[in-house]
Amino acid sequence: MRRSLVGSYGACLEFAYDVGMTADAQNHHPELTIRWRRVRLSWSTHSIGGLSQNDMIMAAKSESEYGKFNDHPQHAL
Repeated sequence: MRRSLVGSYGACLEFAYDVGMTADAQNHHPELTIRWRRVRLSWSTHSIGGLSQNDMIMAAKSESEYGKFNDHPQHAL
């Protein structure tokens, strides 16, 4: 599980959208919660009842999206 702090509610939606597009491309989707300035992502594979290699890959891709997202000044805290 990862909690990410971003600059605004709208920025949370943008980050969640970017993660969602990556998830759709990989056909592997996180549990996603959006709150004011916070996004919570949780990756797991239900068919095995835990974490798979694909979850780790998607978590790394999510971290990469978060890094790109926070490089933009309009999204800064």
